[in-house]
Parts: sequence; C-alpha cells; structure tokens
Amino acid sequence: MDLGFTGDMFTWCHRRARDACIKARLDRRHNMIRGLKNARGVWEEGPESVEAIVLEYFGQIFKANKVCTPEKATSVVGARVSRQMNCQLTRVITSEEVQKAVFEMSPDKSPGSDEGLTSMLRAAEEGRMLTGVKISTGSPNINHILFADATLIFCKATLEEGTKVVNILWDYEEALGQKINFEKCSVSFERRTTWEVRSRVRAVLHINEVPNQGKYLGLPSHSGRSKKEVFGFV
Repeated sequence: MDLGFTGDMFTWCHRRARDACIKARLDRRHNMIRGLKNARGVWEEGPESVEAIVLEYFGQIFKANKVCTPEKATSVVGARVSRQMNCQLTRVITSEEVQKAVFEMSPDKSPGSDEGLTSMLRAAEEGRMLTGVKISTGSPNINHILFADATLIFCKATLEEGTKVVNILWDYEEALGQKINFEKCSVSFERRTTWEVRSRVRAVLHINEVPNQGKYLGLPSHSGRSKKEVFGFV
C-alpha cells in the first residue's frame, strides 16, 4: 500500500548552516506496506488484504466488548462534591459548554469514568488486599503513582496481591467500557525476588517482565541509596 509520499526527497535540515546541513532522505520504496499478519498470524499481501487487516485490527481495539458498569469504580469513590458544587453541576448545560468540552477532547479518546482507579486501589489497601511500599520507616504506604501518560502500581510479589491487581484492572475496564492494552504494560521486581516467585506472579498478571521501568523526567525509576548515582547528571 502506497502511503502517498510526495515532495522533495530531502525534508530535514535541522536549522543548521548550509555547509553543515544534516538532511534525511525519504525513499519511496521504504514507505510501502506490502503485507501484514492477520489476527490468526497468517501473512497476507496485496492492497485489499492489507486494508482488511488494518480495518479489522482498529475495529477491534476501539470496540467495547463488555457492558459498561461504572458502579464498580464509583462505588468506592468517596463524596467530594458539596451542595453548592452540586447545584452548579446540575444546572442546565449551555451549547457553548458542550462545544468547549468536545473541542478539548483528543480525537482518539472517548468519554467515560475518570479517577476511579485511584479509589479502587485505595479501597483494596484499606481492606488489606494490597500492601504498597514505604519510602521510609514512618511514611505511609504508596500503592500507585499517576503520571500524565503512565501509571505505576506497587504491590507485594505474591499470587494473592497479583490476582487482586488484575481483578481491579478488569473491573476498571468494565467501568470505562474500554480495554486496557496489556501489551503495553510491564512488571519489574525487587532484585531479591526469586525466579520462581517472578514466574508465578507473571503468570497471574499476563504481562511481560522488564529489568526496570526506564526513566521519567530524566530520573531513573529504580534507584538505591546512592544519591550521586541518581542525581549525578545534574
């Protein structure tokens, strides 16, 4: 399938001087998708086959295959709205508010329950079903951290807590009416965790293990007591 590249073959100069200009050449032959594997793992070629595979793939990942049950998430969310706030929220919605909300949505997102995952994880910890971690002896437990584009969940490397995490994620799926892409999820263990325990927990979670979670905002996700190792680049 031709992606339809047109224009100058040299497209990137990195804003350098003419004599030191770095250019990237885009070759039309590399902008071709000649074939893809279908859902059954069979390789198919040809424009019609490629188009059918792409449509089937994206049709499935954006399709809700379960009945949306937001109560599984909202039932553990505590009251946060005052009477005055409720009056403001339940008033008649104007067309300008609808337009603003719709235009602020990303084109590949869909509306649904939000912030429910935090309450579900907190309820599991209060029920002593998740342990979390401590950064010091007297500090409270932390069982999750939310970032702009990622979520870290902490628990003990046991079958019981691993199963609870999976059940929470499944309930969250049903609350949202959307699927969590477990292929983009990963798990890492404390270095003293035995290979046998790692294998059992991975089997429960159904996600791949990675040595560490890389860096976020320039800081490593795993660090020891050495502050020089963590902040040495500063």
